Amino acid sequence: MTLHLTLAKAVPVPASQLRIIWQGYRIGDTATAAWTDQAGPQVWRAEGNLSWLQRDSYVPGEEWKINLAGTPAGVDSITLLLTSSTPRTVGVAVLPLAGDPDDGMVHPGTELVADQQCQLLHLRSIGGQWHIIATNTTATATEAPAVGGGGSQSRPSGDVAAPGTVPPIDSGRQIPIPAHLQPAVDKIRAAGGAIRRPHVDAVVDISASMRPWLASGLVADALSAVLAVTGASSRPALSLRFSPGGAAADFPLDAVPAAALTKVIGQRGLQTGNVTDLAAAVQTAAGRGGIVFVISDDASVVPPAAGSTVAVVLGGGPAATGRPDRQAVEVGPGTVDVPTLARELALAVRDMRAP
Repeated sequence: MTLHLTLAKAVPVPASQLRIIWQGYRIGDTATAAWTDQAGPQVWRAEGNLSWLQRDSYVPGEEWKINLAGTPAGVDSITLLLTSSTPRTVGVAVLPLAGDPDDGMVHPGTELVADQQCQLLHLRSIGGQWHIIATNTTATATEAPAVGGGGSQSRPSGDVAAPGTVPPIDSGRQIPIPAHLQPAVDKIRAAGGAIRRPHVDAVVDISASMRPWLASGLVADALSAVLAVTGASSRPALSLRFSPGGAAADFPLDAVPAAALTKVIGQRGLQTGNVTDLAAAVQTAAGRGGIVFVISDDASVVPPAAGSTVAVVLGGGPAATGRPDRQAVEVGPGTVDVPTLARELALAVRDMRAP
């Protein structure tokens, strides 16, 4: 469960690699990080990424990534500050860069004063363990609070740990998202469903019973939603299998599902379904260690204890009983809102717990 921070109370960080989300950030605001290292006081204004501190330019708003294990020598405290010309309430969310976003922490919120710099968070090493401390102190923008007993400079530190001794910052979600998928990916991120994954697979049932859902566009909509989850999982392509028959192939984020489905049906036609073949395709995909979406009109092909595998059941088809909550997501038979479906699929996988 997400932890709501208490002002001035130190709490251990949820991970050494963090995602910082500036809540309430507006264009024209200035977010900065300040610290003191062996070269003296430093201030970073989200310009020119460092090896351990980076701005994520591929997401809306203002988000940073911090690798605390890679901070320069001598750094034991980092202060996050925000300045704006517009008074309002703002906050900061701190999430693990990889893993469960529910392990994150949220600043209780503070009122910005126009043109005054506000300290929102301290990251501080206490007894060898990094902690987070929520704050809400202010100063004039021209008198930035000192960190480590000094003033502030605009020169970012280039002092980093020796190559190979510190894990690099996980690249997180830094892949381009096609414009047609952006609303769906945004909806996933807003709901906390964007988690970096090693693989995203889909198995699409193209047996004869799927004819009405192929014709209505329901299969294409479901596949578009899965592509959005793929993008939100930091994968540039979906590994796609059709059943009956067909080996896995990369399906890039900018692919058009309707066109791909028309092509494969034109080449193979619709065949009598073979549950054994479909189950084998699902098992092969699941063996890759990522998440798997099975688009079919019957959820029974997905065993109740299949880990991170979700049956996307089209047209109100039968959902198998005895499976964990949310392992089967029903779609249709009416109009589908792709961003909403994408969010539901992402949260279904996030909320699963492998047996």
